[in-house]
Amino acid sequence: MGRALVVDDHDAQRFIVCNILQQLGFYDVVSVNNAATALLHIDEKKSFDIAICDLQMPYMDGIEFVRELQKRKGRIPALVFMSAFDSKVTRAAEMVAAAYKINVLGSIQKPVSLGLLKSVLEQKLQLPLLDIQQVAPLQFGLKQIREGLKNDQFIPYYQPKVNLISGQCAGVEMLARWNHPVHGILAPNAFSDIFGDEEGCTILTKRLIIKGLEDLASWKEKNKKISIAINLTWHLMKQPSFTDFLLTQAIKYQINPADVIIEIIESEEMTEMTAALDNMVRLRLYGFQLALDDFGSGYSNMQVVSQLPINQLKIDRSLIHHVEKNRQALRVLESVVELAKSLSLNVVAEGIETEEELNIIKLMGVPIGQGFYFAKPMNAESLLEYI
Repeated sequence: MGRALVVDDHDAQRFIVCNILQQLGFYDVVSVNNAATALLHIDEKKSFDIAICDLQMPYMDGIEFVRELQKRKGRIPALVFMSAFDSKVTRAAEMVAAAYKINVLGSIQKPVSLGLLKSVLEQKLQLPLLDIQQVAPLQFGLKQIREGLKNDQFIPYYQPKVNLISGQCAGVEMLARWNHPVHGILAPNAFSDIFGDEEGCTILTKRLIIKGLEDLASWKEKNKKISIAINLTWHLMKQPSFTDFLLTQAIKYQINPADVIIEIIESEEMTEMTAALDNMVRLRLYGFQLALDDFGSGYSNMQVVSQLPINQLKIDRSLIHHVEKNRQALRVLESVVELAKSLSLNVVAEGIETEEELNIIKLMGVPIGQGFYFAKPMNAESLLEYI
């Protein structure tokens, strides 16, 4: 079983959480009464699968702990917050951690119970607790990742986007995977360093675009009428040559630009807007679709959305999670959907994981959804069978 770190200045509460984790089968549970000591344990290169952290602590509170934790790169455990504060505070804390690229499993209210903690771990990890040691993923340095790029080991995976009325696959979102010769298929958290390297990220994205359009052309030959969505980082959107590159590849593979959706990652701060707008306008002029991805997780607001030449808005999982249990969250989601519709934007809900979430999304009139409820990302061959 996995290793856990419990950080709480209240001895009794810390004892209860440690006892629960041991009941759940964790073979090693480290208990500390302050965040500074927790960081020392992590700095000693101890690999923790999860860290359960109180938000309100003396000397260094939970948010300060998160701020320091994000500097630890590959030694960051998955995080669970616990707090006596209401859901507004814990939800905001989750957003802070997510902005620091930390895997947040969720928050639990004090006093912590076995059922609550077990539910968060099982639902979020999507793993039986006996396999919880797999939570801490492999992570590679930039040199190793670039070697993988040099050897053309990166491939596209595809997550279906489903028409919520017909139930049919309406399109796919292309995602990066590393087909590692030793470790097999690896998700982006294993090669996240590449996204901070503009040159490497550009090479990776362009190679995946070429492979994705090649797959789309193959599906079209088999009369599969779907679109493909491609994630684009903000620095790529600012490159003057990007539109010409994409148009050249679409012509090469005889792809209708209307079947290609460029998803701008909303979690990045949008600077140098003029250079990006240059590409956005040209993309729309040539018939490509433009979407703002992960809306609700980062910097953008509706004022920004209204100024961009996009025609699609993707609602982030953070606005959907537990919406059936939280009236305020439901109102926020409802407002976002209505505002998007008023701006004549197509709405896609991502991260749908439960039937309750799906039913609410459908009642709001959102036409397209994606998430583990429908299907996990898959390779091109598996997708062809799925559709």
